[in-house]
Amino acid sequence: MLPLPVLEEIRNDLPAMAEVGISALEISHRSTVFGEILADAESDIRVLLRVPNTHHILFLQGGASLQFSMVPMNFLPPGGTADYFLTGTWAKKAVDDAKKVGTVAIAASTEADAFSRVPDPGEWTLDPKAAYVHMTTNETIAGIEWHHEPDTGGDRGVGTGDLVLEGTRAGQTQRFTYRVELPRRERGNAFIPRLWAARKAGWLTAQASAAWPKCRVSASDSR
Repeated sequence: MLPLPVLEEIRNDLPAMAEVGISALEISHRSTVFGEILADAESDIRVLLRVPNTHHILFLQGGASLQFSMVPMNFLPPGGTADYFLTGTWAKKAVDDAKKVGTVAIAASTEADAFSRVPDPGEWTLDPKAAYVHMTTNETIAGIEWHHEPDTGGDRGVGTGDLVLEGTRAGQTQRFTYRVELPRRERGNAFIPRLWAARKAGWLTAQASAAWPKCRVSASDSR
């Protein structure tokens, strides 16, 4: 659910934007006004998701189905293979699109059972050299859903990094570096490690601020 102020701004600007007198849906995509909307959107995304300037942000049409092509185009190298779980209509579409890019191996299929279930681990045939493993988490047409992320044997080790706290006290810069360990991948929810890191950084920053109330303390990370 979008926040109420966002919905209210959409409601107000949809009939006619105050600065141009027509709807945002009607203005030219080459106009200065639309260029500003696009620039603001990109800027907000970079701030919210911490996207560096070394990466481009693409605004694409197509929804989830577009990713059936985008995934192999970005992650399937020339001469490589990708493992796919064939569990329904959407998985078949994903396989068909991936085959246009490279070699696809069916790691497991329940087509013989009319896609009435997800495959059991004993039915999987996974290539340890595969570029990636693709699964369709929710087959909305057949009503089949994975209730957990399948353990495909990928790296679930611990990554290390430096958490750096830097502040100014009595005109002198003080720097504190903490070596921290973060899981590279969390099975249930990939957002959890990032949330934990953010809370840890916030806690350390609060501790430093409490110790030196007149210092300006900021946190940054190096990977």
